[in-house]
Amino acid sequence: MHYSTLEESVTCIKSGYRVFIQGGVMTPHKLINAMVARADELNNVEIVHIHIEGKVLYISPQYSKSFKTNDFFIDSNTRKDIHTGKTDYVPVFLSEVPILYSYYNYKNRVL
Repeated sequence: MHYSTLEESVTCIKSGYRVFIQGGVMTPHKLINAMVARADELNNVEIVHIHIEGKVLYISPQYSKSFKTNDFFIDSNTRKDIHTGKTDYVPVFLSEVPILYSYYNYKNRVL
């Protein structure tokens, strides 16, 4: 079995990718921090999340060229950014999220 470091784990993220981050109490802050540490190497990575607990580092202005955020749920920690236009918002029921990914995969021909 092979174990990787946090830094190795986020090397698969490339510019232009879409990354879904699990939210709630399962928010992977250490992985998020490792991804944000690579911000200078990345451009236009779309971060999609439903409900992120705690500080949302990748929304900070210094990362605006590296990360674009698409939020499926308005949280207290992202509300201001949604209202000011720094973060996109897609109102969706939790049960409809798999349908969105099916559409994205069809549209972008991702298999």
